[in-house]
Amino acid sequence: MRRVVSVLLASILLLAALATPVAAQTPIDERRVREDVPLGAFDFTLPAGDFCDFPLLIEDIAGDITFVFITEDRHGNVLERVIFHTVARYTNTVTGDSFEERFDSVGNSLFRADGTFRIIARNDVLAWYVEGDPSELGPGVWLIDHGRIVEEYDAEGNLVSARVDEADEILDVCAALS
Repeated sequence: MRRVVSVLLASILLLAALATPVAAQTPIDERRVREDVPLGAFDFTLPAGDFCDFPLLIEDIAGDITFVFITEDRHGNVLERVIFHTVARYTNTVTGDSFEERFDSVGNSLFRADGTFRIIARNDVLAWYVEGDPSELGPGVWLIDHGRIVEEYDAEGNLVSARVDEADEILDVCAALS
């Protein structure tokens, strides 16, 4: 199966690479590492075909994103958090049509010692999946408003399951820009 990663996972993995490694033996207050992410650091384009019929540009245009390395426990599990308070612009690069949405979200990732990991994101969540991914939402790009999504990944980084536990509204971004 193709590896498909939500925007939160991509953000968390990028920020994890930027974070300073911290020894597990230090007191928890000393193990917290905060990094503010520069505006536009997560701008990206999803290619046409797998998600939408057109290339979809997603840009961080206002606000801030903060990465927090929280801790590594005695079992080797690592908890990381990304906090988004930003405005994102979604653009159909063929037509130029776009819309902007406030994006307030917290994404928690638990990287287990066995290589598997879980991502739980709440409030405003952006996720995308291709045909065949084990997601309740199906293929496409989805903006979940005031909700919670849980994704489980195996040790190779393959999506095992994705579910929406709650949501006030789920917007099909591709349909909104078609």
